[in-house]
Amino acid sequence: MSADGRGQVGHVGGVHLRLLAERTGLTAALSGALARRGFHPLHDRGQVLVDLAVAITLGAVCIRDVRLLEHQRPVFGPTASFPTVWRALRETDGLALRRIERARATVRRHVYALLRDRPEGFPEVEIDGVPLRGWTVIDSDGTLINAPSDKQGARGTYKGTFGHHVFVATCDNTGEQLAAVLHEGGVSANDAAVNIDILTRAVTQLPWWRRQKILFRVDGAGSRKGRWCGVGRAGPGRQASAEPWGEALRCAAPGRECGRTRMCSDLRRKVWRGETHRPCGAEPTGCGGELTGPCGVRCAAVRSRLSVRCAGCGMRDAGCAWCGAHRMRVDLRWREFGGAKLTARAGRNSPGPARPVLRPGRGPTRRGRSIRPGTADQLSAFGTFCTVLRMVHVTAKVTAGRSGIGRAGADRRSCGNREPAGAAPGHRPVRPAASDRGRTRGLGRLASGVQTLVVVLAWTLTWMVAGPSGAARAASPCAASLCVLNASAADALYVHPGSIHVTGDILVNSTNSQAALVSGATTVTAAGGTIGGPAAPAGFATSGGGSYSPAPTNQAAGTDPYAALAQCPAASACPTTPAAPYPAVNHISGNQTISPGVYTSITNLNGTLTLNPGTYVVTTGITISGGKLNGTGVTIYLACPTYPTACGPLTLGAAFTDQSGGKTTLSAPTTGAFAGFSIIADRNNTAGVSVSGNGTWITGGGTVYTAAGKLSASSGGKASFTRAVVDSIETSGSNSSQISVIPNTGTMSISLPTAASLGAAAPGGTISAALGQVTVSDGRGLATSTWTATVAATNFTTGAGTPAQTITTANVSYWSGPATSTNGTVTVTPGQSDASAKQALNSSRSAFSSTGNGNSTTSWTPALVVTIPAGAAAGTYTGTITHSVA
Repeated sequence: MSADGRGQVGHVGGVHLRLLAERTGLTAALSGALARRGFHPLHDRGQVLVDLAVAITLGAVCIRDVRLLEHQRPVFGPTASFPTVWRALRETDGLALRRIERARATVRRHVYALLRDRPEGFPEVEIDGVPLRGWTVIDSDGTLINAPSDKQGARGTYKGTFGHHVFVATCDNTGEQLAAVLHEGGVSANDAAVNIDILTRAVTQLPWWRRQKILFRVDGAGSRKGRWCGVGRAGPGRQASAEPWGEALRCAAPGRECGRTRMCSDLRRKVWRGETHRPCGAEPTGCGGELTGPCGVRCAAVRSRLSVRCAGCGMRDAGCAWCGAHRMRVDLRWREFGGAKLTARAGRNSPGPARPVLRPGRGPTRRGRSIRPGTADQLSAFGTFCTVLRMVHVTAKVTAGRSGIGRAGADRRSCGNREPAGAAPGHRPVRPAASDRGRTRGLGRLASGVQTLVVVLAWTLTWMVAGPSGAARAASPCAASLCVLNASAADALYVHPGSIHVTGDILVNSTNSQAALVSGATTVTAAGGTIGGPAAPAGFATSGGGSYSPAPTNQAAGTDPYAALAQCPAASACPTTPAAPYPAVNHISGNQTISPGVYTSITNLNGTLTLNPGTYVVTTGITISGGKLNGTGVTIYLACPTYPTACGPLTLGAAFTDQSGGKTTLSAPTTGAFAGFSIIADRNNTAGVSVSGNGTWITGGGTVYTAAGKLSASSGGKASFTRAVVDSIETSGSNSSQISVIPNTGTMSISLPTAASLGAAAPGGTISAALGQVTVSDGRGLATSTWTATVAATNFTTGAGTPAQTITTANVSYWSGPATSTNGTVTVTPGQSDASAKQALNSSRSAFSSTGNGNSTTSWTPALVVTIPAGAAAGTYTGTITHSVA
């Protein structure tokens, strides 16, 4: 900048907004959405929209003000002229708008993923001190924009002004607009169709993983039931009939699953202090009951016809007892009970003249100044109730007067949108620049979708995004059997459902507040070890009956234990032939044997493909779909198409995929640079190892090492390795999906229960009792493994063991029952599947048998049935039950 000020940038913040649009891909996505065949404009249309949005954030009040960017040409470069911007907006028809919405959703999915992968995770919201972990909070409200002249769509408003009515939906987690729609000024703020439309548009902008639990906060002071029924059906591709309302004041959601009412229960338990006035029965009669809310807010349910106007406050109320005790009152009508309306009322317990703010059939009515600041904040905790969809949890939160969106008027403020502790000032989103008088100038003759598009873009660009940041790891290498290396990802360990069984320790490096999640009636087990990481225990979540065994503990992160392992082509174990172009193997049927080398791909659709001992480098992927892949002394190396050049940072290279009944059985080499490794991926290869489908398995017979890739099992697939060092791990799709990590011990062992008391019975009676869990652990590391467990017994005796003091083994029967737990790629068979198959132990019996591949563990809980002879003497009888395995 020269001394005379030439070259000075007056709006330097616009540079960051423009860069943000470029770095997140928003500019490119908009350009693609507006591209037309054979049309090559001088000014890229996506850049034109971004520039207009930037201009609005810098203070532009009409289209012509885009010229302020031209004044900063040295920084922004050439920008579109005022007529060009007009043409770009007029070219945006209905089809283009739909493409733009899809583009915005795509970019938002990418940015939300960056937020999720930060150590602190995706932003969460607190309402009245209650953390809503995992909930996406959407605030919806209407804002009146005054028009100084007769604009297109300008109409008289319910406030007696003239202009437009803009409906906006904002994500409170991130403070950015999801959707905005411009309507004529005469549209009611409580129009059901309008509210359903804006909320549906907002949901379509969310990635699927943020749609699971949604809290809608809306201004519902004058709403009718149709609005909420429609909200219950909102959500693209997830249509469901609205279920009957529960009792709103008690937060009793109508869902059939307990998990769906958890949030309501939390709010009721942590926010509301319970019923303190005139309790009533289940069916509302008379007063119906009264609750005391936070900050002195009182809520009551009244059963009345609302036909008598209260002389004190002017409200239509039969027997109002609150006159003169509050500044505002809201009537919200819900379900009918016996021909009468159940009416919920909320009021602030502060002195002052009674003043109605809602009249039946009319919108809010004000006299004099606005409602005292803070009242709506305190009322926002009132009236939480749930409408449950089949796939999406949708909660409608009715706030008295307005929602958490800033509205025109200096004396208004956001409600139910308090800043988290320690948040910097200005945490809430600012109002769009076009929200005051005269700011629709230059936009009045465009389609309503185009008019609000640029405002949404402007708001989006003011939402600055911090990318993923790694956290320092501890200096010591990870020594666990299962090491999950990702330092910042959410759900680095994710079971939904399925199971993960590890013999030894589990360490999850992620510092994310949602580092691990077990969802469904299943368990992540570390047999004989620990489960932990820097985010434990708070960051190791469960839902739907999931659990960890043992409970997670806080542990320091560990470094990559194989960081010094030489990789291909440098490692001595790597093949040097053939030269590029590398061959591909496509096996369809029969038997085929191949030798170590470099391959573009390996595919087996049927039959058996056998790998000779050695290292197999694959550049695009291995797919086993219905066939068998066998190999002894084998290491598979997953490289990238650039091989022999290593993969670039975070490159999607070759993946190992076993699906549709495919069966992979490998054993790792015992000598050489890759001794003990069955699968290795280039450290920058983000493709993973996956197994999918019932009857599909991968028996690794060694260590799987994918430092940047995921190990996953889905839809009943099973995978077993002796150690796993991976970026992340996941099971899904079925309770039978399983990943097992069982180290080689070279031995097979059996663990037995301690002494068991079978109970007592009279002579001639029968005693039946379980003995406790029996577990066989096979750590021999054999490619083909079989074993059989047998059971035998001694006579049960008391005293001197005379015939009258002896219960012979002929009177002692045994049945094993089904397996209670099986880990590994094996098939187990019980000796006696149920009580009807019990066998007397007058000779040795088969208790359980197993056939399969690799290491495994199998558990069962057998039972004894003892028939007491009629002449047996009284006493305490003892005997020995012996289990053995071979």
